[in-house]
Amino acid sequence: MSTNACQSCGKIFKTTARLTKLSGFSVLEVLLAAGLFGIIATGSLASIIYTFTANRNSEETSISEGLAREGVEATRSIKKSGWDKLANGTYGLTSSNGYWELTPTPDTYENYTRTITIEDAERDASGNIVDSGGTSDPDTKKITSEIVWNLNPSHPRKVETTTYLSNWEKLIPVTGTSTGGMLTYADYSGADDTVKYKIFDKHAGTWSVEATVPYFGVPQNRNLRRLELYSSPTRDEKVLLTKHSESGQFLYMQTWNGTTWGNIIQLYGYGDDTNPETRNFDGDYLSNGDFIVVYDDFTFTTKYRIWNGTTWTNQASTRDTGGYPVWITVKNEPGTNRATAVVADYSRDTNTMFWNGSSWSNPVEHGNTASSTSLDFISFRYGQSNPAKGMLMYSQADWQFLWIVRDYKPNIRPLNNSTSWQNKIENVSIANSIETVELAARPGTNDFLGCMKDEANDISCFISRESNGYNWQNITGGPTIAANTDPGSQKSYALGFENVSGDLALVIYSNGSDDTARKTPKYRTYNPSSNSFSSERSMQVLDDSLKTVRVLPDFDTNDIMILLGDDSEDLYTIIWNGENNEFYSDANKGLVKQGASGSSGTDYWYDFDWGHDQN
Repeated sequence: MSTNACQSCGKIFKTTARLTKLSGFSVLEVLLAAGLFGIIATGSLASIIYTFTANRNSEETSISEGLAREGVEATRSIKKSGWDKLANGTYGLTSSNGYWELTPTPDTYENYTRTITIEDAERDASGNIVDSGGTSDPDTKKITSEIVWNLNPSHPRKVETTTYLSNWEKLIPVTGTSTGGMLTYADYSGADDTVKYKIFDKHAGTWSVEATVPYFGVPQNRNLRRLELYSSPTRDEKVLLTKHSESGQFLYMQTWNGTTWGNIIQLYGYGDDTNPETRNFDGDYLSNGDFIVVYDDFTFTTKYRIWNGTTWTNQASTRDTGGYPVWITVKNEPGTNRATAVVADYSRDTNTMFWNGSSWSNPVEHGNTASSTSLDFISFRYGQSNPAKGMLMYSQADWQFLWIVRDYKPNIRPLNNSTSWQNKIENVSIANSIETVELAARPGTNDFLGCMKDEANDISCFISRESNGYNWQNITGGPTIAANTDPGSQKSYALGFENVSGDLALVIYSNGSDDTARKTPKYRTYNPSSNSFSSERSMQVLDDSLKTVRVLPDFDTNDIMILLGDDSEDLYTIIWNGENNEFYSDANKGLVKQGASGSSGTDYWYDFDWGHDQN
């Protein structure tokens, strides 16, 4: 009995021990699982916190780098308004009316603080920029744009961007000969109509005395209705084209060789006097120095001649465009002997042809229902970063009933590669039918500023950027920049970019409730960086209301010549100072009345060409 009892006790003991052992492993497993979960949870939480911090750091660094770059570009923009505005020191930035300005203290954006530091650069004996130990160069500034912010209270961060700006537009005295700029204009003060001219020395900033272009035998003393002047890039030479009209139309060409006028030739003469004010001729110099002119001879096929500096080729035909030419624009593709001719005809068609250096291509029709043949409804410009590209702006009706035609959408068509056109773009509308159009190409880009005058005498402007597929974009302060321009059929506005930097465009126009108010020309500047217009500003008062205007950028600087024609046939000049972004006020570059006896107030009986230095 005791044996059985012991055996029973042993079984009971073993069973109890086994149960105790099993229970012990279960508790341990729970503890291990809890510990493992804690470790994993802690690691995951740390990973989440690290990822969040890294993402936040990356995002804030990206923002700060953008603000630093903006600081550099803003300072570059300020430099264009005047080198003297970049005084050494530390600053912040602010924007007013689309323009950047320096402020005495750093500026802030959310939790970012920006400091702009301006200091003279230093150069070694070889002229290389060095960090230290060199000689201070007051015509080169070191610009540092620094951004400081706190990722967290104990973790401040900083990025900075540095660049150098130079006063490369500073005028340097020039020796040697120069073609000089030339102003030409009609003069009816005597018994005969004559053409006068003056030479402008842009280095000295002075005008020569007025001189007369020798009489060149215009039949029956017909009125000079249109005048165009062109300057050779390879020779000390200019080409003058003059259109005379009264009981017919006559086009004459002659050259200036730097000293005298000569090589007179009559390009056409015919009896029809329709649209005497139009530009049914145009030309341009090619890269090899030849001058090509395309003109109307009262047939459906325009004619052309080439001047090689010594002789003219015989008259030859381009291609039949199916209508009598009324408006013609010819532009040389920069750096080549190719050119594009745009021909708008009496049937309201718009056609283009390409000159490949020896022959003309077949015409391409872009539009067939322009607003009116008496209106300058075509404009063409080549691009400035890829000159094989370009842009055509023209009128094409959106609505038509019998003879009533309306165009509410500015039409543009990009040129792809010298001979190939993209599809038409007309992605914006204005309230009234478009009458005249004008394009300006921004230097260094393939972007184009386009303005137009409509039947309600409004002037509207848009920007076409290559980066946006050339679609029209609205401009801050636009699109309508004037609501009461001169009601005539002529272009009462003109536009152009500062030719070297491309940092600013100038639009000059008439605007006012009546003729008295329109005696004061108006202007706005366009800032491509902020894509905005300045507010409207007034120029000096003319003797009569402003009718016509030309805006002509210099080839070599950021200065711009402005020609102003008023309703009394007076001609004025004034020059835009591209260094300080304001008009000159001295006796020669400021407002000068150059002529007082022009032809019709709505005609372009004057022109100016800056010329090219031959040093």
